[in-house]
Amino acid sequence: AVLEVPWKDSTVQMVNLTPLIRNAAWGGWVMVLRDITHFKNLDDLKGQMLNEAANKIRYPLVQAVNALAELDLLASQDERISGIVYRLTKVWSRIQEWVDDLPTLIQLDSGLNIRLIDVNLAGMLDELRQELSTGRMRDRGLTMTVKVPENLPAVRADAHLLRQLVQGLVNRAMMRSKRGNEVRLVARIQQNQIWLDVSDDGPAVSEEDLPHLFEKSVIRLDASPENTGLELALAKAILDRIGGQVWIGGQGPIGSTIIVCLQSAALSDSGKT
Repeated sequence: AVLEVPWKDSTVQMVNLTPLIRNAAWGGWVMVLRDITHFKNLDDLKGQMLNEAANKIRYPLVQAVNALAELDLLASQDERISGIVYRLTKVWSRIQEWVDDLPTLIQLDSGLNIRLIDVNLAGMLDELRQELSTGRMRDRGLTMTVKVPENLPAVRADAHLLRQLVQGLVNRAMMRSKRGNEVRLVARIQQNQIWLDVSDDGPAVSEEDLPHLFEKSVIRLDASPENTGLELALAKAILDRIGGQVWIGGQGPIGSTIIVCLQSAALSDSGKT
């Protein structure tokens, strides 16, 4: 067993417990302590600096998007300028979403403040559907359907991170969808786990992009805004922490399906017993 323990002298110790077996008989435990306080302090400092930077960037980003909206009104008679303004607005909006996701990536890298509990996935999906259907979905002329089997077991996850994961995948699907399209969320029980499919009718993912979909690195400069977000990298980082997997399902000429595999709380509990 390896665990982090806050110590009475305000340090954080990494405790490693190893059982001692002598001649097939129980011989007690060996405990090794390592002071990792300075590593935790560095993680805290890194997260704090990134949060401060993100907060400072948010305000000028909002100003830029608002200025582009005003410019769009002035350029409404010129289709060429209006098209340029529209594309710039999409790019700046994506940058704003990246800034919002960066602090979570730092949190995941450090492993701070992550708490696994039983989460009602069906309730979360329905709540998200209602929230988006009266907001961004409606504004973009999109629809969202959610299909969940009856008596879907709870999943073992951090509730905040799981919601951010699902919302990020839905945001990606929305970015890839044209007015009148549908975003589909389908949950199912598969191999004693909970699988969630997030599908859209956007363009097929290129063969060149497929190997790099879940990386944090910068995508090609000629990539469209909908293919340059951090949503997939964030989903993978979250699932690496809470236990789960993510991959892209089979795709045809159009659309893509991102499949998320989550731990079933019922299975986790039975494993403990």
